[in-house]
Amino acid sequence: MGLRLCHRPEATVSPERMFAVAWIFFTVAAGLGFLLRWQVIWPLPGIDYGNVLHAHSHVAFLGWVFNAFFALAVRLFVPSGHERKYAVLFVVTQAAVIGMLIAFPLQGYARESIVFSTAHMVCAAVFIIWLLRENEASPTIRLYLWAAGIFLLISSLGPLALGPLMVAGMRASPWYDFAVAYYLHFQYNGWFLLFLMAAVLQAMGRQGGRAFEAPARRASGWLVAGCVLTLAVSALPMRPPAWVFVAAALGAVAQCVGCYQFVRAVCGPERLFQGRGERLLAWLASLALAAFLLRTLLLALAAWPGLIGLVTNHFTIIVFMHLVFLGTVVPMLIAFAIYFGWIRNHAACWAGLTLLAAGALASQATLAYLPLAGWFGWPSFPHFPKTQLIAAGAMLAGVLLMVPGLRRAAKPPRP
Repeated sequence: MGLRLCHRPEATVSPERMFAVAWIFFTVAAGLGFLLRWQVIWPLPGIDYGNVLHAHSHVAFLGWVFNAFFALAVRLFVPSGHERKYAVLFVVTQAAVIGMLIAFPLQGYARESIVFSTAHMVCAAVFIIWLLRENEASPTIRLYLWAAGIFLLISSLGPLALGPLMVAGMRASPWYDFAVAYYLHFQYNGWFLLFLMAAVLQAMGRQGGRAFEAPARRASGWLVAGCVLTLAVSALPMRPPAWVFVAAALGAVAQCVGCYQFVRAVCGPERLFQGRGERLLAWLASLALAAFLLRTLLLALAAWPGLIGLVTNHFTIIVFMHLVFLGTVVPMLIAFAIYFGWIRNHAACWAGLTLLAAGALASQATLAYLPLAGWFGWPSFPHFPKTQLIAAGAMLAGVLLMVPGLRRAAKPPRP
């Protein structure tokens, strides 16, 4: 039986339109990524690379992922009759994202950009508090929602610490880098992954049956403990004492156990896309799961002291973040969008996904080669900048190809 949620009265901003807004920001983020790669080869005058990088990351996190999660939350978790206040909050949140999109390229981290980013933190806090207080999740799925929401809230402590660290003259200290890593860790390994898990389990529950809940309940505790303990991996560049490596190793073990239990839950007889006859959705879900498993393996390897030089390499960190973002988050969001009818499954969709996947794979492969080449003494990759530019162009073209397939609002079902 496929996933068919009951029709609800049209809100001011429907989930379909929320996702369309998120996709627009995804397109902008992809365009800024292409501009960054262009700047490396043929710099354009008047453009600050660091400022554009800040805009790229904030739009990708807050304009694309957060907005898409907002749409999923309204569709899957928000009780009927509560949609209007979420729609108002969504509109206010977009003002903060647009403000960051304008301010960051012009000034980087300065007064206006900090005001807009702080305003978004406040909106995100209101959103998650509302969602945790009122939702239609079962007790097991609520564990994932609460964990994701708490990790989202505590991740904001990282950016909030940057100002005091700069005032204290610690901009060049390892603690400044750790504050950034702290934020990224609880976003990627906490908020992103656990909210997606909650969405997957909620959608499976709407299909009927609860056989997945027992392994999912066991997985939640291990995954949360693993997320907290693997924060130690972010401290490895500071050359910490031995107990930090022990904490990272214990966190990696907990993540592996949680990952095993969660895979048992989602790959059992009640799989999300079972019986739909949708090869594309199954392919996207399989890709997301494979990237999630690879990410868990890399976390386990990161706890090995002999690999600290490889683990703390700048390009290794970028590869890990892109693996979660492009390998797990993006495929699952697109799969949900196609499943709910927010994106039409037609030829342009397939072509766009092919370009997006090819660009992401080429980008990841060439990025991963650099730290491995330094570690094993392999020859350098002579065409790295141009390969990255071509890959970024393929991803941008793929995202643009899928824009015409967006649906602003789904048609109500026939009586």
